[in-house]
Amino acid sequence: MSPFQISKWINPNKSINSNPSPYNQFVFRGSHNLNTGIYLNYSFDNFTFFSEAAHSFHYGSAVVAGVLGSLGKTELSLLFRNFDRDFYTFTANAFSENTIPQNEQGFYWGLKHSFNKRYSVSGYFDLFRFPWLRYRGYAPSDGNEWLFRCNYAPMRGVLLYIQAREESKIRNPSDETNLYQVAVGTKRNFWINCDYTVTRNISMKTRAQFSSYDFDHQVTRGLALVQDISFSIHRCKISARYALFDTDDYDNRLYLYEKDVWLAYSFPAYDGVGVKTYVMFQYSLSNVDFWFRWSKLSYSDRDVVGSGSDQIAGNVLNDVKLQVRIRF
Repeated sequence: MSPFQISKWINPNKSINSNPSPYNQFVFRGSHNLNTGIYLNYSFDNFTFFSEAAHSFHYGSAVVAGVLGSLGKTELSLLFRNFDRDFYTFTANAFSENTIPQNEQGFYWGLKHSFNKRYSVSGYFDLFRFPWLRYRGYAPSDGNEWLFRCNYAPMRGVLLYIQAREESKIRNPSDETNLYQVAVGTKRNFWINCDYTVTRNISMKTRAQFSSYDFDHQVTRGLALVQDISFSIHRCKISARYALFDTDDYDNRLYLYEKDVWLAYSFPAYDGVGVKTYVMFQYSLSNVDFWFRWSKLSYSDRDVVGSGSDQIAGNVLNDVKLQVRIRF
């Protein structure tokens, strides 16, 4: 692959024109976008240096640079990023706090240290800045996020860890009585997790997850208790979950990864008060794989689930997936 690239996006039949608002004055508008980019990777001993720069013709630029390295039992990573507010790309998947690489500057530090085979610690600190307004943040602002995790593996097949994470950045008040009034919101998450193997064919995972959100001197909280179990019997694999969750509001939603069918990614947000269960079966033959997944979400704090065209009367949401893959 060449280190120098040019990409062009053209839609002659339709032009993108977003409704103007204070925060989106620099979103892409039009039917043509031309980008050029260059990247560089270099390895020296236990360190790998990488960087990439891109530019939208007649608009802004983006730069990412970092290093990955190992010093004995310590692994580290550093990354710098700078995305102009008028940099436009439709295919990038860059490291950023925003959902798209735009209107952001930041510096990330990551670290992992292994004391021995049983004990290790890891974590990161991310400092970021938004030079222009953003969605629900109508002022240029700074923010930060950090995570710290302690791992303990007392024996083979058992892993315990505790983890803490905090994110702090500004946000507009929910009532939007004054769009230009902002306050700092701080989200904190705590995990206590245990992965353990019961037998050769049975493994389990138990987790307690807590959260709190402090915004404008008001604190709300959330809790989730999760039990996972996985079976493996010859050609059949079975995964199941039972989860209880209780959050004060959507700001304290808890994200929990769920196993899903092939090529599907499930990382839903649990909010409100309820129970989430699912069971997934996978059966494999010589060249055919079958997946069947059923999940049930039951709320005890509402009479309808969803909104708009996705709204369902009642407090229960069932979801069924069936997938077949044939390998030639």
